[in-house]
Amino acid sequence: MALPKQIYLLGVSYRTSSVEVREALSLNASDSTLLLREMSFNRPGFEALILSTCNRTEFYLAAPHGQDVVTPWMSALKCFRPAAPIMNLECRHYRKEGVDAVRHLFSVACGLESMVLGDVQVLGQLKNSFEISREAGALGHFLNRTVSHALKSGKCARKETSISTGAAGIGSAIAGVLIARMQDRAAPRVVILGAGDFARETGRQLKKRSVCNLVFVNRSHERAQDAARHCSGVAVHWQDLKAALLSADAVVAATAAPHVVLTRKMLNEVAAIRGGALPLVFDAGMPRNVEPGSDIEVLGIDAIRERRESALAQRQAAVPEVQGVIARELAAWQRWNLNLQLDEKIQDLCREARARGHKTAEILTREYNYAPEKALRLVETEQGRMLHRQIARLKVSALNAIQ
Repeated sequence: MALPKQIYLLGVSYRTSSVEVREALSLNASDSTLLLREMSFNRPGFEALILSTCNRTEFYLAAPHGQDVVTPWMSALKCFRPAAPIMNLECRHYRKEGVDAVRHLFSVACGLESMVLGDVQVLGQLKNSFEISREAGALGHFLNRTVSHALKSGKCARKETSISTGAAGIGSAIAGVLIARMQDRAAPRVVILGAGDFARETGRQLKKRSVCNLVFVNRSHERAQDAARHCSGVAVHWQDLKAALLSADAVVAATAAPHVVLTRKMLNEVAAIRGGALPLVFDAGMPRNVEPGSDIEVLGIDAIRERRESALAQRQAAVPEVQGVIARELAAWQRWNLNLQLDEKIQDLCREARARGHKTAEILTREYNYAPEKALRLVETEQGRMLHRQIARLKVSALNAIQ
């Protein structure tokens, strides 16, 4: 039987720490596996799950009640990452335990703790973390069941509410509009100007949702190549920008340039050469990357943000419903955890009752001349009645405590 355990959470996220802190604590699959195996090997009964993404690194730890698991984990982490800022008092990180830690995990799975509210990627990231922990031998019955409840809460939130409806990120908003406008074109060619966060996010969203052919153009060709690798696209040199525009179905201008990148003259030249088959242009730059007034349709950042804000408003309205899903699944987890703890207490109670019963039967045999079998049978019958009442009261009292 699985022993009852206590769960602890240590973490940093975009809400508490800078990107430098999160980078120092970021653990890829190999790093996580090594750390998990080391701790699991040295501490029997210990369980752990590491959730490390670009926006957070969280350690979920579980051990039998009364066993200190945080101190040895921090020591192991310090050896593994000696420069990790979480070791410093000035580093803002959070610690939770018990129901608070589990509630936070469920909120993460539902997308309530994401930088983009309702982010759908976090559920897949949690699944990957679950598999890494399981393969490293750090996932026992307790965390297995707890993470399963978290994954269920995330799936239910997305199925039963509008928490992931619409395009809530700039990149996903652009991808949504672009795909809707390009439905009649097979494998449209999308040219992305830039290699920063907006450009990469747009590329990732298009890669996930469609069969677009992505072309990255950036003044630093090396950065364009890096962005293309991450998004399964290709990179072309900046001097070949006009040629790329001539074959594009859509263009996303998302550079950090302080001036116009696509001039009205260049766009009109492209329009004159191409005739009627003009590309759709998105200007995601701030300041604007595209000079207005050309013969090509340009969707500006305000139109893109309007779509994003509409999706965010819809998602924000769904938060109370998601919190209801979390409360429902958390109550189910608490009942399971409570039964786990009650089973252990009941077994202790039964073991103690049997030991006392044998002593009572011996007294009946010795002092009152009862046959040993009869004495033990009488004692066990009476004990059974008493234990049944005690166990029933214990379960009712415990269930009332979590309602």
